[in-house]
Amino acid sequence: MNRRWSARYNALMSFTLLLLVLRHLHEMTKKLIFIETQSLHKTNQNNERDTSQGHVMMCPSALTNAGAGSSSSSLVWNKLKPQIMNASIGYYPAKMPIERLPAYETWLEHLFSFYTVSRLRRSVANPGPPKGIVRLVELAAEIKRHNNGVSDETDKRTIRILVVGGSVTAGHGCTWPDFLKIRQSKGNFPHKDCAWPGRLEHLLNEVIFEGERIVRVDNMSSGGQTSEWGALVLEYRLFPEPEKVPDVVISAFAANEAQEDNNNERVLYELMQSFVNATHGLYPCDDNAPLLIMADDFYGDIIFRATQQTGYMYMISTWYNLMAVNFASVLKYKVLGEYVDADTRHPLTSSSYNIHLGSSFHIGMAWTMLFNIINAYVNVCNDAIMNINHDRNEKYVLPGIHDASLQQDDTFIGDPDLLPTLRRGEPPFKHFGPMSHGKGGAKTVAADLRRNIADNHYLCERINGTETMSKKCAYAWVVNRITGFQFKEQLAQEMDKILRFNRGWKAEGYPVRSPKTGWYTHSPNAMFSLTIPNITVDTKYAVLLTMKSYSPAWIGSKLAVTLGVIKANETNQEKPEEGDMLTYNIEGYHTTKTSVHFPHKFLFPGSGAKVGDSLFMNARMVRGSEFKIAGLAFCSF
Repeated sequence: MNRRWSARYNALMSFTLLLLVLRHLHEMTKKLIFIETQSLHKTNQNNERDTSQGHVMMCPSALTNAGAGSSSSSLVWNKLKPQIMNASIGYYPAKMPIERLPAYETWLEHLFSFYTVSRLRRSVANPGPPKGIVRLVELAAEIKRHNNGVSDETDKRTIRILVVGGSVTAGHGCTWPDFLKIRQSKGNFPHKDCAWPGRLEHLLNEVIFEGERIVRVDNMSSGGQTSEWGALVLEYRLFPEPEKVPDVVISAFAANEAQEDNNNERVLYELMQSFVNATHGLYPCDDNAPLLIMADDFYGDIIFRATQQTGYMYMISTWYNLMAVNFASVLKYKVLGEYVDADTRHPLTSSSYNIHLGSSFHIGMAWTMLFNIINAYVNVCNDAIMNINHDRNEKYVLPGIHDASLQQDDTFIGDPDLLPTLRRGEPPFKHFGPMSHGKGGAKTVAADLRRNIADNHYLCERINGTETMSKKCAYAWVVNRITGFQFKEQLAQEMDKILRFNRGWKAEGYPVRSPKTGWYTHSPNAMFSLTIPNITVDTKYAVLLTMKSYSPAWIGSKLAVTLGVIKANETNQEKPEEGDMLTYNIEGYHTTKTSVHFPHKFLFPGSGAKVGDSLFMNARMVRGSEFKIAGLAFCSF
């Protein structure tokens, strides 16, 4: 009997000892995790990097302090709510009476309560590619160190974000609720201080970078534009300070592209993919730059076409592994479910049910973009803690290329092909060829990929060697507020420099209100001709950005554009011989119920113009009397 109790006692003591050991191990593990997390926070706050010890990625301290590295993006977002609200309140409208500030704060609190993490997660159409996000994290840390070491503001650097889109993104119709008593302009004008891109810049700097100006957002959005125009802005570097290429490009053309005629093919297979290619061309030798974000900021008054456009965005983003944000999925169910009539204003949009929405919409869109960026940052920060490597300098080895690092150990037991395949890495997404009509075949896709990688390798060897990326355009201008080229007086002065003859054309319009600044005619048979002498860049193309209107006055309008080259040894000629010129026609009217600007790209005759030659262009109204040109360029491709 004593032996039996003695055995039970010994078993109980052993079990108790085991529990004590397990508890001790648990407490030690918690302490180690706490020490590691604090060490990570300290590393981020001190902004240090030991490059001799290999690659280290540092997340912004604001995010690690909120749990990045050990928590989900949803938890991090909730912990950042005070900073988000303070930043949102701080970006109050300048025209608001100061006594309305408490009402403004309360309104923002109520509005923010709608944007729960469960709703915001619906907006993540495709998360940011990890290597591209790692590049931004590293760049931000580098810029922060640089800026801390300089005192002159002009020497400080920023992460540059370029936003291109249509009138929605420009802030047309961005009005405020009446109770805030904000004096507002009448008419459908762009309000870029109210639009979401400006708010996003403020949120990024205040919330993620704790008040430091690390990010700059340039909003080049303009009414009636599509991805086709956006591609030209990127290809010909018509953005501000073209020598400084953006680190992030945000495409937001959904509202206009959803209204395109025959929307089901041209938008997807031509416009959007041309824009993607132009974006990738900004950094031809960096597989992870720039970060391209496809942003759908349109839920619209054409529901199914808008949904179709969202589908196109998803297809493009998953094919090229791009970051994609679908704001419509956050908002539309609530707004559609409470629709009364087209004139009733909804408090979540501060507007009636139409294309151009109010301040509530833009504030919500800015929060949604911020959530997606924080989500992408937190993902790579968590991966770093788990030692998941996203080395953006890793090079992909094409099949058939011998590389000793890929070879299998002779003593390995298992599939002899698996480990070498894994070591080969993943091909860079930006080099996949475009989606096209039809079913598509693996053989064609793989062949396109290998050819593109080989061509890119050849190009980058030339750039890094004796050759450099050359200037693309002999001459260019585009009317846009953010470039500073926006007044009719500027345009008139610019055209006077190159005009040889003018009958019935003039610079007209306004930077903000309609009609917008442009080169206009209102006369039948109006004509002008111009010459660009002694060009410094080989030139093959003329590009005209012209407007199509649905106004009855524009019905039947057509412009004939004639191009020619005056060779360097023919300087006495005023224009080329008739047989040495090409003529193209541009229509000025369409039935879509919005005025849209379209780029037109025309070849010069023969092999184009060489350095030292002069360019000739004649434009004549051959039908109708109304026309507008909003941009003109003569470029090498």
